[in-house]
Amino acid sequence: LANSCEYFKDQGLTNLAKSLKTLSSLKSINLNFRECQQITDQGLNNLGEGLKTLSSLQSINFNFTE
Repeated sequence: LANSCEYFKDQGLTNLAKSLKTLSSLKSINLNFRECQQITDQGLNNLGEGLKTLSSLQSINFNFTE
């Protein structure tokens, strides 16, 4: 069984960031990036740009374990 994160790349984070901007009332987000080895700093930066627009966000949890 292939890891679902095997094909997840920076473009996926960019798309997620764009979608997050529409969730103005989001209070909590939990993202599991376990074994997502193709994500770079640029992808995470794009995600951060989306997250910073969420004024109601109170809790963020990221998992980057291998």
